Amino acid sequence: MRSTLLSLALVTLAATAAQASTSFPSAPLRQAGTLTCAVEPGMGLIVGSVRATNCQFVSNRGGFVQAYAGRIERAGLDLGVTSGQAIAWRVMTPGG
Repeated sequence: MRSTLLSLALVTLAATAAQASTSFPSAPLRQAGTLTCAVEPGMGLIVGSVRATNCQFVSNRGGFVQAYAGRIERAGLDLGVTSGQAIAWRVMTPGG
């Protein structure tokens, strides 16, 4: 009885997963823009560090620009002084 219920549950789960994967066709990803962040210099403490960031998203269409501010938090052993850095990401979206 127990193995029958387990088999039925696994078949139902497999059928649901197969249906979910075919229900939403994946659109090709296109680059929507670029997010570039300037990370401020900082000093690591024994427990961790927090570094402020100033970011800017630039759209590929029409030159739309949006500013963001954030921070990067690091937990764990983090000793020393770090210089300012830059990080850049390509922002991808289905269909562009």
